[in-house]
Amino acid sequence: MWLALETSGDCASVALGNPDHLLAQAELSGARRHAGALLALVDQTLAEVRGTPGEIEGVVVGDGPGGFTGLRIAATMAKAMLRTRRRPLWAVSSLVAMAASAGRAQEGAVVAAVADALRGQLFAGAVTVRPRGLELTMPPRVFHPEQLAEALPAPALLVIRDEGAPVLPAVWSRVPAIRRVPMAADLLRLIGVSGGAKLIDEPADWEPEYGRPAEAQSRWEATHGRRLPDSSGRAG
Repeated sequence: MWLALETSGDCASVALGNPDHLLAQAELSGARRHAGALLALVDQTLAEVRGTPGEIEGVVVGDGPGGFTGLRIAATMAKAMLRTRRRPLWAVSSLVAMAASAGRAQEGAVVAAVADALRGQLFAGAVTVRPRGLELTMPPRVFHPEQLAEALPAPALLVIRDEGAPVLPAVWSRVPAIRRVPMAADLLRLIGVSGGAKLIDEPADWEPEYGRPAEAQSRWEATHGRRLPDSSGRAG
């Protein structure tokens, strides 16, 4: 069985299973709880299926973009679990997982996923549905609404992360939309799917796609007029 960790937003979730079968899933709300509660959530899920950490065949992690702290915690936990067990690590954009989970798009349709990035900005990405997988149409990154409208005039379907109130481009006002929270089970379903989860060759060197630097890093760089040395936050 595989372990999935999704912590890009306010709701964190963990799941156990494989791409075709979900064994168990648990979630918690509150981004401030991720650091103290994520490991307990994993233990809870393992107990539900009467499993042990040694039975985990690999880990798939939501790659963001999203909250810096949550993504960092999941990445650190995954690396620690795999360091001694030499199991594979997979990563998939949380926005791509949201778009893929919509389930209503026809072949060839462009599905966009967005999340509130605060400061009047959006995290956004888009995929095109193909017969045997997904094609990344617009890589996830940070946009102002007018920039997003230029990058993607109008998708066939919009999936909005059900946290916050993102300001969408005006030209998207008539695009059919659904709201949902990215879940760990969504990540499991994208293992082995073309355009879905990607195998990480060097887990020790891997970092999530935070979308932009953490607030503390942004303040430091604004004050000092240069990039924070050895920072792991990456702008989109």
